[in-house]
Amino acid sequence: MRRTYDAPAPRRGSATPRPGSACSSPSPPPADPPPLPNAPSSVLDAARKAYAALAGPLVGQGGLSAYEGRIHSQNGEDGVIAEILERIGRHPAPSFVEFGAETGAQGNCALLAEAGWDGVFWELDPPRAGVLARRQAGNPKVRTGCEKVTAQNIDQLLERYGAARELDVLSIDIDGDDYWVWQALRARSPRLVVIEYNALLGAQARLVQPQGQVWTGSDYFGASAAALQALGSRKGYELVYTEMAGVNAFFVRRDLDWRSCVGERLLVRPVNYSLCGLHHPPDSSGRTYLEV
Repeated sequence: MRRTYDAPAPRRGSATPRPGSACSSPSPPPADPPPLPNAPSSVLDAARKAYAALAGPLVGQGGLSAYEGRIHSQNGEDGVIAEILERIGRHPAPSFVEFGAETGAQGNCALLAEAGWDGVFWELDPPRAGVLARRQAGNPKVRTGCEKVTAQNIDQLLERYGAARELDVLSIDIDGDDYWVWQALRARSPRLVVIEYNALLGAQARLVQPQGQVWTGSDYFGASAAALQALGSRKGYELVYTEMAGVNAFFVRRDLDWRSCVGERLLVRPVNYSLCGLHHPPDSSGRTYLEV
């Protein structure tokens, strides 16, 4: 999500909300990205060990906080993803899908692409999608596209872009309809789902925005952690972690060793953007959430 805080903070991309229609109303293109690095396949293991060493006292408690660390992710998602996959295992030919990926400079699966994984990135905004395509142009294992991902087309897009049948990681961050897209997904059952939640909605209420709402930069967006947890349970997943900034929740498929990823207690983190307690400004539109 592109952050618009009510206090100065480092920002990801632009504060302008995503347009309501796919690949329309182009804005000035961002600068050309640097060439894709040639990362070794061992980068995830090396990163995991480095995060653990830095975390010190947290290691050994069983949870995942000790492994938070950032290479390309917005917060500590890189390290958490690496450690979860270490515990539950990954396919011999690992794969991912991520949307919205923006320019690909920052994201939950950018490190996986560098590590040589097969994958797909989608981004709605045309200029950013163009940068994303150029960034991955030298990577034969990665496909990119300018796509508006919806509950109506998610399965068709996965087929059209040749996403692996046995996905390891699915990352969903589309600033609103995340819940509805995951609910509609039938064509794949990823081992790990990373999905944005709205931490301002609290840890208990099962609240979801109606489909089709456009994010305006306010605190009205998405779904609560409890709503996503209930949805995940129906789809055969267990919530194993929420990262320290209160942005992303991590779900592991129930037939895998999900218990190995949960520490002494499962904490649904409150909003803590940039790890400074920041949050989006209040919504003044009067829009309400659905209880699910």
